[in-house]
Amino acid sequence: MKVAVVKEGFLQKFQRHVAELGEKGLHHILDEGRKWDVSETLQKGGSAIFPHSLLTDCGDQIASVVHGCLDCGADQILVLGVVHVLNEELKRARSKEKKGETTKDSPYWGVFQAIEDEYSLYPFEVLWDAEIKRRGIKGPRLIKRYPSLVNREPEKLLGIEELERIAKDSVIVLTGDLNHNGVAYHTQEIAGFGEDGERFARQNILRGFDLLKEGNYSEYVDHCYQVINDTRDVCSVLRYLRGPMTPSILDLKICDTSMSFEGNPEPSWVATALISLDLYTP
Repeated sequence: MKVAVVKEGFLQKFQRHVAELGEKGLHHILDEGRKWDVSETLQKGGSAIFPHSLLTDCGDQIASVVHGCLDCGADQILVLGVVHVLNEELKRARSKEKKGETTKDSPYWGVFQAIEDEYSLYPFEVLWDAEIKRRGIKGPRLIKRYPSLVNREPEKLLGIEELERIAKDSVIVLTGDLNHNGVAYHTQEIAGFGEDGERFARQNILRGFDLLKEGNYSEYVDHCYQVINDTRDVCSVLRYLRGPMTPSILDLKICDTSMSFEGNPEPSWVATALISLDLYTP
């Protein structure tokens, strides 16, 4: 199977995009993020998921979580990022994970403070810094962590004990793009744009959270690989740290990604979503 080739590295593309927006553009996106308020959910021990696509596509969704973190009164924020690195070592490890084989021998197994050239938290950090500067405040402490190759066993992940300690005193938010679809991603089922794509993505996203609520990490990981949901690590860790949660999809967009790949393969899209997660009460 021929893998779709990106035209430009995502981190470089994001950095160029931010430079083009400038301060005025970032402030406009931050203002748009006021359409939703997740601060109360965060105050009550819940969480929120924001995407990591271009700011012009989903910056308002990301900005909403930035505001929520700054408005909820927390002294410390733990933000979990997705690992996208696609070197040969991680490709082999992901292949093992997909088959249900152990990945503990991989140097990418564990919780990391930083990953070279990773971009999943870059849009959040840009808006975070811009809003703190605009408000003229110091802001809460921001701790970034990248769980990798959780592989159905978050309780055994190298470094999970440190995350448990940090989580006790933190509001937790995380990034994720919960459904990719189309020609560029070689998905078995291809959904179009518009309402059909939204309906398809919503169904897939909620199915994943149903599995997480049950604590069924194994089927959740299988589901993530099937629909190309890149939260398999971060959501598994959140479920372990906070227990079952009830999702509310506050906003969902189908963003065309075909122009990001050589040959512009259509249709190709990513579902960007703003999701609040409330602690589950039976």
